[in-house]
Amino acid sequence: MIGFLHPWALLALTAAGIPILLHLLARREPPTVVFPAVRYLITTTREHQRRLKLQNLLLLLVRTGLLIVLVLAAAGPTLPLRGVPGHAPSALVLIVDNSPSSGAVVGGSARVAQLRDAGRRVLARATPDDALWLLTADGIPQRGDAGTLTTQLDSLDVSPHRLDLGAALTLARAVLASDARPGEIVMLSDMQASAVSRAQPGAPALIGRPDEAPPPNVGIAQVQTGPQPWSGDGGRVNIVLAGDSGLAAPLTARLGQRPPRQALGHAGATAS
Repeated sequence: MIGFLHPWALLALTAAGIPILLHLLARREPPTVVFPAVRYLITTTREHQRRLKLQNLLLLLVRTGLLIVLVLAAAGPTLPLRGVPGHAPSALVLIVDNSPSSGAVVGGSARVAQLRDAGRRVLARATPDDALWLLTADGIPQRGDAGTLTTQLDSLDVSPHRLDLGAALTLARAVLASDARPGEIVMLSDMQASAVSRAQPGAPALIGRPDEAPPPNVGIAQVQTGPQPWSGDGGRVNIVLAGDSGLAAPLTARLGQRPPRQALGHAGATAS
């Protein structure tokens, strides 16, 4: 469907009627002269009038068409191109970070759902001549066409595995090295600080992250089990928490078949 950048300019199409109006006003019927001696002149005049009318009609069409073209050009017509390749054949590695932090809920939806939507838009730009790989937190590059990888992306959920972003970029570089086509890397991640590491992609890399700020977070930074071995009565476990949440977080420790022990802890503190 054709759209226009400046639809208000289409109002000027009414100016296309100006040449028609001027043409009608300029029409003049020559007087009829009934005189046998000038019959030849009358015949000649009629033939000349036919040619003149044809010229005037063609001139009217040209003027009207020119006005319409100028108005449409000023309105800025746009036409979406679908199914037309927009780039040369290339190789693409799409990295989607579905590590545990992608399960955070922001604005009523999990981060992993936002990453899936962005990944679909990336794959939608691919052509049959492109080489495509999908790399997630499991660390295994999956090759396929846009339809196959989109299906895998639709079923992607939060993974228990941690994705080292630097290692993922390095792996993507190795994957692209096996293909002669120009390579590109697209990484979609919430960019959790603990997952960021140094890397040299070796190919153009585009990194996307959700627009919303991440929610307050707290996690286990360290578990200290104390002196070993424990006695028959058990031992003491110290859990060091890290994060930016000011709320108390519930903790549960379980050893074998013994009843679990529960406690509350804050980020930056140690719970026992």
